Amino acid sequence: MVKIRFYCILAAVMVSVHAEENPLVDALISLQNANTSIYIYDIKKQQPVINHHTDILFIPASVQKMATAYAALEILGENYHFNTDLQYQGHIEKETVKGDLWLDFSGDPTLHSSDIDHLFDALIAKHIHHIEGALYIKNSAFDSQLYGPGWMWDELDDCYAAPIATTIVDGNCATAHIRPNKTPNHQAIFSLETELDQPVFHNIDTIADTKQRCTLSFKRYNPNYYFLAGCIPAHSPPQKLEIAAHDPNSNTIKKVQKSLADHHITIEGNILFNQTEHNDKKRLAHHQSAPLKQIVTKMLKESDNLIAESLFKKVGQITFNRPGSWENGHDAVSYIMAKHHLPFSDSQLQDGSGLSRYNLLSSKQVMALLLSIHQNPKHSKTLIEGLPIAGVDGTLKWMKSPALQGHVHAKSGSMTGVYNLAGYFSTVTSDYAFVIFINGPPEQRQLYKKTAEKALNTAILSL
Repeated sequence: MVKIRFYCILAAVMVSVHAEENPLVDALISLQNANTSIYIYDIKKQQPVINHHTDILFIPASVQKMATAYAALEILGENYHFNTDLQYQGHIEKETVKGDLWLDFSGDPTLHSSDIDHLFDALIAKHIHHIEGALYIKNSAFDSQLYGPGWMWDELDDCYAAPIATTIVDGNCATAHIRPNKTPNHQAIFSLETELDQPVFHNIDTIADTKQRCTLSFKRYNPNYYFLAGCIPAHSPPQKLEIAAHDPNSNTIKKVQKSLADHHITIEGNILFNQTEHNDKKRLAHHQSAPLKQIVTKMLKESDNLIAESLFKKVGQITFNRPGSWENGHDAVSYIMAKHHLPFSDSQLQDGSGLSRYNLLSSKQVMALLLSIHQNPKHSKTLIEGLPIAGVDGTLKWMKSPALQGHVHAKSGSMTGVYNLAGYFSTVTSDYAFVIFINGPPEQRQLYKKTAEKALNTAILSL
């Protein structure tokens, strides 16, 4: 009888792999204070190799992005594009729009300031330099609830928890650069790549004393400004800080105002938000995102939360013909899971990225999703090839074990107290799907990460 041993740090599992036998867990010494689940399935033989604690619900973290990606491709299609339009009402006379200008946003998570610049380039190409009316920003695609249920309040200043609105420009985020001053005991050099919705003030000292411990703290003082304080050692390399905008509408207005000024386009009226439909608008310019299959690949490879949440709301909007929300996004994803007969009835899918602490999935449910993806004739190629490849790219580039490098396509899920892996690997004898869930105390995440890697490495070498 052939047996496989998983030697995890402080954990071991032994199971039979004969088809005529049931998978047997001989021993599992748990990671201290952690809950674990391991499920490995032989796709060719269509039978489990090991299934331990597969019915227990875990916080899936970014593993949940696979369900979001699957639902988005099913509902929207691989060639779906987000569209951003520049339109006008009235008529054009010489260099003036005799009426109002409209910017129609769709919740495109990949839209950048340069794309808005290209829209206004079209005005200049038509020799238009003045708008007699207002500039209306249409933001009706999504609702006004910017943060998902169960998001941690102390993470909302970070770009990975940027607000989800119809108006997204530059990821609703800005990158700050901090460099030590050449003169010690003077203020560090601070710069922002792009403006934020509110000004950022800073008080960062350059410290010559190498023994002094330096930290940076960032606080938001609603609704007026952000404040960055602390110190940086004189010989420190430049540091980078990702800061989320908290008011997407204000952030968008700033980006639009800057583009108008750069193009020397003047407006007599104000920049206002409007959610009403008008049939008399005429298109001046159009921006189209990359096709969805490319956006999904970026989301999976980089574990991009903003893309995942925008897709979550977008599938809700398209499915129910109402502004996308956390509620109808949940219902749309759940509908696709049920359509493919996946056992998600007792799952909790509160957002699209896995950022919510309210999300719950079992390894059995994730395994059903993996097998459905593998068998899907329309989307399996996009989804499987879109997963990070161990030792090669994305969030698994850190994996350096020769047994894993280039052989594992998987989505990781990492947050405080959580490290999960789910995906596929192949050996000379068969193809496998696998799920590893580890949820436990927050200070042990790095241990969990190495444990998951070691378990997967042992499995590949043993099968």
